[in-house]
Amino acid sequence: MKPFGIRTTEDDCGETRIVISHLPISATSIIGDHDYQEAMFKFFARVVAELQVLAPTESLESLFTKYRAPDRAFIAARSIMSLDNILGPTPKYRAVDWNTSTDSESLAQIRAVPWIPTLKEKKTDEDPVTFADGPPPEHLFGIDGLKHKDLTVMSPINMPLWDKAKWSGTGFMSYPQGKMSPHLILSFENAEEGCKIFRGWQKKLGSVDENSWIGLTIITGISRAFPWHYRIVIAVSNSYLSQKTMSSRFAMVYRLNDMTPKNSVNLDRFLSDYGMEKRFLLQPGDITANNMETLNQYSSLGIELTKLTVTAAWKIESNDPIIAALENIDDPYIPEGIVNPPILKTLKRLRSI
Repeated sequence: MKPFGIRTTEDDCGETRIVISHLPISATSIIGDHDYQEAMFKFFARVVAELQVLAPTESLESLFTKYRAPDRAFIAARSIMSLDNILGPTPKYRAVDWNTSTDSESLAQIRAVPWIPTLKEKKTDEDPVTFADGPPPEHLFGIDGLKHKDLTVMSPINMPLWDKAKWSGTGFMSYPQGKMSPHLILSFENAEEGCKIFRGWQKKLGSVDENSWIGLTIITGISRAFPWHYRIVIAVSNSYLSQKTMSSRFAMVYRLNDMTPKNSVNLDRFLSDYGMEKRFLLQPGDITANNMETLNQYSSLGIELTKLTVTAAWKIESNDPIIAALENIDDPYIPEGIVNPPILKTLKRLRSI
């Protein structure tokens, strides 16, 4: 009999969960099973496969061989044996476990929420997000002394789910002024997987992104030969980062879609409507059947956003986080008369990396 079983489940939001099942016996009995080591190695490999990290093959090989990650995981998992040998099968972890007196004073808990110290003053919407000039300091990339609390994951991108959904197009819907806010439609080849993305967002946000968690940027002028081409970028917004980031390390994950229309009429109309309404509905769509009936069906999964960033490629500074979304933009449109546009320095830095 296996010491424990492993299975993976996925809900209607595309969120996966690894479920471990075992017999109702003590942990030391499970660990003492002669098949436990093999089961742990298989479990470790399963967890690595579920990680949303695009690591090169050589890095994974080094992780398993040079750094012997499975062995270290197995040793860590067996630590409960040492605790059991030293503290016994029922160790006393809490202060109340040591209190055998029934006459001691009992103090009622008054605080209604957990106490979390404020490490730094949070910025408000009035405080603009600023980026330092020059190259990043060397210590920024060091990992010595890095703790789990120094890492933060806030991305709205579930990478395996986006890979399956295959975002392949972007569309707009406009309405008479005052009747309804404009719609921005993300069209997927696999519409059902795309709907899971929006169900997950609604699960976290509801129908309105009040804290501007989802950052949507439109980069215009991505091609000198076709100045009306533009790129849609989705990531966590800069304003959300400035308000919520409490750690010293975080990673930006982007999803991109290039639009290559024959002119800028549709984009101009959408931006004009957004300028008047100051909000828009972000919703999924089906790349194979973008008729009105289908679009209205998907609108119930939409998220209302109030912030949209529009920037010309030639204006992007070298230390703006959006530079990670400039992949393959080598010859952007630069208006006549602009001397030393920031994009030249930005592209130079990207090529050096």
